[in-house]
Amino acid sequence: MVNGRAYTPRTTADAEDRVAWVVKSALPADQAWPSDALWGVVARFYCGGGARGHLSDGDNLLKLVKDALTMIVWRNDRQVVDVHYTVERGCADPRTDLELWAIPEAGAGG
Repeated sequence: MVNGRAYTPRTTADAEDRVAWVVKSALPADQAWPSDALWGVVARFYCGGGARGHLSDGDNLLKLVKDALTMIVWRNDRQVVDVHYTVERGCADPRTDLELWAIPEAGAGG
């Protein structure tokens, strides 16, 4: 917090923008976005070998993804109710792989 307001460092905001752009470009154009559905997320974080990669915190990486996709995929990150993630460190090809799925409403026909 800075002066009573949430502060997002520039490097975090830039990373959120990159995640949002990639995911937005992959969303089906024939659906309304953001969705009101509940969501599941599998995130695989492949971190580089530098000092920052060895210190990468999975919870913080997941928060970055959830914040980046708010108002892109979901309206509020509270809609994400099923989460799995892994963090691999020392990777030669740093990247983030995501799987997202809408969770059917309870009692929906089937």
